[in-house]
Amino acid sequence: MAENMNELIKHIALAAFEESKPVAVVYGEVTGIDPLEVTVDQKLKLTEDFLLLTNAVRDHSVYMTVDHTTDEVFMNADHSHNASSKFEGDVSTTIKNKVDPNSTKVESTAETKMDGSVETTVQQVQIPLSHSHGYTGKKKFLVHNGLKNGEKVILLRFQNGQRFLVLDRVVI
Repeated sequence: MAENMNELIKHIALAAFEESKPVAVVYGEVTGIDPLEVTVDQKLKLTEDFLLLTNAVRDHSVYMTVDHTTDEVFMNADHSHNASSKFEGDVSTTIKNKVDPNSTKVESTAETKMDGSVETTVQQVQIPLSHSHGYTGKKKFLVHNGLKNGEKVILLRFQNGQRFLVLDRVVI
């Protein structure tokens, strides 16, 4: 009985010592994203309810002050310009007017006849286009730090193991 009593006292003392530790470091692996799940020691599955995330392991927005000019972008556009024509041959135009004596109405028709050949030249020109602009001020940016399946993470266990703070990824 004394041996059982000694074991019981040791067990109680060890549990009290463990509970007196405010924080413990543990490692886990991301086993789910939506909803978030981290598995610790292959048996303890932690869901979102037990996890707190730092900005190192979640998508978040930050405001930054910028004074920047965008990279210049170049494009070439083929465009037709400077068309000229040359005609060789005969041209005749006939205009007929018909006057209605009972009104002020006049009907006119014109007919043009061309007998010959037309040569047209169109010059192709490449027009270089470029664009860049500056922007300054306080701007909002999205940082893509969200966890992905299979990533190893380092966690801090606190509140008697009821809450876990996911600090960062473990890089091996």
